[in-house]
Amino acid sequence: MSKVLAQNFSVDVGAVVNGAIKAIKATRRLTQAKREAEFQRAIANGLSYEEQLKLREKFLKEENASGFPDQDYIATLEKSISETKKLNRFQKYREKYVQTLNELNAGIINERQYLKELEKQLQGVDDPELRLEIQGDIADA
Repeated sequence: MSKVLAQNFSVDVGAVVNGAIKAIKATRRLTQAKREAEFQRAIANGLSYEEQLKLREKFLKEENASGFPDQDYIATLEKSISETKKLNRFQKYREKYVQTLNELNAGIINERQYLKELEKQLQGVDDPELRLEIQGDIADA
């Protein structure tokens, strides 16, 4: 008489898949945190708004192309890009304003040309905060 031994082996595939997804998400959060720390160090070292935009857009492109895109991180990147674009517009206006004011003070242009340059910068500006700033500079002029 012979005895047959049988072993039962079962695997909860759902638990295995969920565990793998959690591990991937944890790794991605760590990568995102490292990337953000590197980005903040670059800003502290004087990274321009233009370069900030390039980096953020690169991060967004990489995240969208990944196999498991993190929608929260994508939303954070999109918000950061939007805010940085706004800061960049303000920076460009202020640089132009300082240049024009310096030209006025140096006698290169007169008050009328200075005012005309400010009014020209107001054209096509949709941002209400920037419009208000430019209008304030025009009123001061």
